[in-house]
Amino acid sequence: MKAIPADQPHASGWEAALAAAHAAPRCGAQTRSGSACRAGAVANGRCRIHGGASTGPRTPEGLERSRRSTWKHGRYSAEAIAFRRMLARTVRELRAATRMVEGQERHAIAPVERPSADRSRERCAVMMAERIVFEIASLTPRLRSGHVAGHLPRTG
Repeated sequence: MKAIPADQPHASGWEAALAAAHAAPRCGAQTRSGSACRAGAVANGRCRIHGGASTGPRTPEGLERSRRSTWKHGRYSAEAIAFRRMLARTVRELRAATRMVEGQERHAIAPVERPSADRSRERCAVMMAERIVFEIASLTPRLRSGHVAGHLPRTG
Protein backbone atom coordinates (compact mmCIF):
# COMPACT_ATOMS: atom_id res chain seq x y z
CA MET A 1 0.00 0.00 0.00
CA LYS A 2 1.27 3.42 -0.96
CA ALA A 3 1.71 5.89 1.89
CA ILE A 4 0.17 9.36 1.53
CA PRO A 5 2.39 12.20 2.74
CA ALA A 6 1.04 14.17 5.72
CA ASP A 7 0.87 17.43 3.79
CA GLN A 8 -1.28 15.95 0.95
CA PRO A 9 -5.08 15.53 0.98
CA HIS A 10 -6.54 12.02 0.77
CA ALA A 11 -8.51 12.60 -2.41
CA SER A 12 -7.01 13.88 -5.60
CA GLY A 13 -8.54 16.90 -7.32
CA TRP A 14 -9.91 18.36 -4.12
CA GLU A 15 -8.78 21.85 -5.01
CA ALA A 16 -10.96 21.89 -8.14
CA ALA A 17 -13.99 20.61 -6.21
CA LEU A 18 -13.47 23.21 -3.50
CA ALA A 19 -13.15 25.99 -6.05
CA ALA A 20 -16.39 24.84 -7.75
CA ALA A 21 -18.19 24.80 -4.38
CA HIS A 22 -17.04 28.34 -3.66
CA ALA A 23 -18.15 29.52 -7.10
CA ALA A 24 -21.70 28.10 -6.76
CA PRO A 25 -24.54 30.61 -6.45
CA ARG A 26 -25.63 31.41 -2.91
CA CYS A 27 -29.11 31.72 -1.42
CA GLY A 28 -28.87 35.29 -0.21
CA ALA A 29 -32.03 35.19 1.94
CA GLN A 30 -31.93 37.44 4.96
CA THR A 31 -31.16 35.48 8.12
CA ARG A 32 -32.21 36.27 11.67
CA SER A 33 -28.88 37.91 12.28
CA GLY A 34 -29.55 40.23 9.34
CA SER A 35 -26.83 38.86 7.08
CA ALA A 36 -27.37 36.99 3.81
CA CYS A 37 -27.70 33.20 3.84
CA ARG A 38 -24.52 31.65 2.46
CA ALA A 39 -25.91 28.18 1.69
CA GLY A 40 -25.74 26.91 -1.86
CA ALA A 41 -28.77 27.78 -3.97
CA VAL A 42 -30.87 25.30 -5.90
CA ALA A 43 -32.80 25.83 -9.16
CA ASN A 44 -35.16 28.48 -7.79
CA GLY A 45 -32.30 30.58 -6.42
CA ARG A 46 -32.80 29.79 -2.72
CA CYS A 47 -31.34 27.11 -0.47
CA ARG A 48 -33.29 24.13 0.82
CA ILE A 49 -34.16 26.02 3.99
CA HIS A 50 -35.33 29.22 2.30
CA GLY A 51 -37.05 27.61 -0.67
CA GLY A 52 -40.10 29.84 -0.41
CA ALA A 53 -43.75 29.19 0.34
CA SER A 54 -45.56 26.41 -1.44
CA THR A 55 -48.40 27.34 -3.74
CA GLY A 56 -50.31 24.33 -2.45
CA PRO A 57 -51.87 21.43 -4.28
CA ARG A 58 -53.78 22.17 -7.49
CA THR A 59 -54.83 18.79 -8.87
CA PRO A 60 -57.77 16.83 -7.44
CA GLU A 61 -55.37 14.07 -6.35
CA GLY A 62 -53.13 16.59 -4.59
CA LEU A 63 -56.09 18.25 -2.90
CA GLU A 64 -57.35 14.85 -1.68
CA ARG A 65 -53.88 13.93 -0.43
CA SER A 66 -53.70 17.25 1.42
CA ARG A 67 -57.13 16.69 2.97
CA ARG A 68 -56.12 13.23 4.16
CA SER A 69 -52.80 14.47 5.54
CA THR A 70 -54.55 16.81 7.99
CA TRP A 71 -56.53 13.90 9.50
CA LYS A 72 -55.05 13.30 12.94
CA HIS A 73 -56.93 10.55 14.73
CA GLY A 74 -60.65 10.81 13.98
CA ARG A 75 -61.78 10.82 17.60
CA TYR A 76 -64.14 13.71 16.90
CA SER A 77 -65.34 12.60 13.47
CA ALA A 78 -69.12 12.31 13.11
CA GLU A 79 -68.91 8.55 12.67
CA ALA A 80 -66.74 8.05 15.77
CA ILE A 81 -69.06 10.24 17.87
CA ALA A 82 -72.11 8.29 16.65
CA PHE A 83 -70.35 5.02 17.45
CA ARG A 84 -69.50 6.15 21.00
CA ARG A 85 -73.08 7.31 21.54
CA MET A 86 -74.37 3.94 20.36
CA LEU A 87 -71.98 2.16 22.73
CA ALA A 88 -73.09 4.37 25.64
CA ARG A 89 -76.75 3.69 24.83
CA THR A 90 -75.97 -0.04 24.64
CA VAL A 91 -74.26 0.00 28.02
CA ARG A 92 -77.21 1.89 29.56
CA GLU A 93 -79.66 -0.64 28.11
CA LEU A 94 -77.59 -3.60 29.34
CA ARG A 95 -77.35 -2.09 32.82
CA ALA A 96 -81.10 -1.46 32.85
CA ALA A 97 -81.78 -5.04 31.75
CA THR A 98 -79.40 -6.35 34.41
CA ARG A 99 -81.04 -4.23 37.10
CA MET A 100 -84.46 -5.42 35.96
CA VAL A 101 -83.45 -9.09 36.19
CA GLU A 102 -81.59 -8.63 39.50
CA GLY A 103 -84.45 -6.61 40.99
CA GLN A 104 -86.92 -9.28 39.96
CA GLU A 105 -84.79 -11.94 41.64
CA ARG A 106 -84.45 -9.86 44.79
CA HIS A 107 -88.14 -9.07 45.12
CA ALA A 108 -89.53 -12.41 44.05
CA ILE A 109 -91.47 -14.06 46.86
CA ALA A 110 -91.13 -17.51 45.42
CA PRO A 111 -90.00 -18.46 41.93
CA VAL A 112 -92.96 -20.80 41.55
CA GLU A 113 -95.58 -18.11 42.27
CA ARG A 114 -94.93 -15.92 39.21
CA PRO A 115 -93.05 -17.95 36.62
CA SER A 116 -94.59 -16.25 33.60
CA ALA A 117 -93.60 -12.72 34.71
CA ASP A 118 -90.04 -13.82 35.47
CA ARG A 119 -89.71 -15.59 32.15
CA SER A 120 -91.07 -12.65 30.19
CA ARG A 121 -88.65 -10.26 31.87
CA GLU A 122 -85.77 -12.62 31.32
CA ARG A 123 -86.85 -13.10 27.70
CA CYS A 124 -87.04 -9.32 27.29
CA ALA A 125 -83.54 -8.92 28.76
CA VAL A 126 -82.18 -11.67 26.51
CA MET A 127 -83.80 -10.10 23.44
CA MET A 128 -82.34 -6.70 24.33
CA ALA A 129 -78.90 -8.24 24.79
CA GLU A 130 -79.17 -10.10 21.47
CA ARG A 131 -80.17 -6.90 19.66
CA ILE A 132 -77.26 -5.05 21.23
CA VAL A 133 -74.81 -7.81 20.30
CA PHE A 134 -76.16 -7.72 16.74
CA GLU A 135 -75.65 -3.93 16.54
CA ILE A 136 -72.07 -4.26 17.77
CA ALA A 137 -71.39 -7.18 15.41
CA SER A 138 -72.67 -5.16 12.46
CA LEU A 139 -70.12 -2.44 13.27
CA THR A 140 -67.19 -4.83 13.75
CA PRO A 141 -66.03 -4.85 10.07
CA ARG A 142 -65.93 -1.06 10.05
CA LEU A 143 -63.99 -1.12 13.32
CA ARG A 144 -61.42 -3.44 11.78
CA SER A 145 -61.09 -1.25 8.69
CA GLY A 146 -60.40 1.74 10.93
CA HIS A 147 -63.22 3.99 9.77
CA VAL A 148 -65.14 4.05 13.04
CA ALA A 149 -62.02 4.14 15.17
CA GLY A 150 -60.99 7.25 13.28
CA HIS A 151 -58.08 6.13 11.16
CA LEU A 152 -58.23 6.10 7.40
CA PRO A 153 -56.45 3.21 5.71
CA ARG A 154 -53.22 4.29 4.03
CA THR A 155 -53.26 4.35 0.25
CA GLY A 156 -50.09 4.66 -1.77
